[in-house]
Amino acid sequence: MTMLTRYGSQAFDLADLASRPLIDDWELVPEHRGDGMVLRGVDEQGRTRETGTVQGLDAEAGWAWTCTSKLIRLGTPLSHDPTAGVTL
Repeated sequence: MTMLTRYGSQAFDLADLASRPLIDDWELVPEHRGDGMVLRGVDEQGRTRETGTVQGLDAEAGWAWTCTSKLIRLGTPLSHDPTAGVTL
């Protein structure tokens, strides 16, 4: 797994990662308008959620940054290597 960013050297503030919402059983799927990728997964209450466009993601470190939710924690992905072949 690798770290992905949408815009090259984009930086992300991970200071409060432990307190951010969790998305579990997640996968990256194309955004409905065809502009990037979104995360689809299950939140801490067991509801299916879909984020806004992903700006950055590090599956191994367990975080993603989206245009709507900002920083979120990542739980277990649905696939073994969720970033294989993915471009944000």
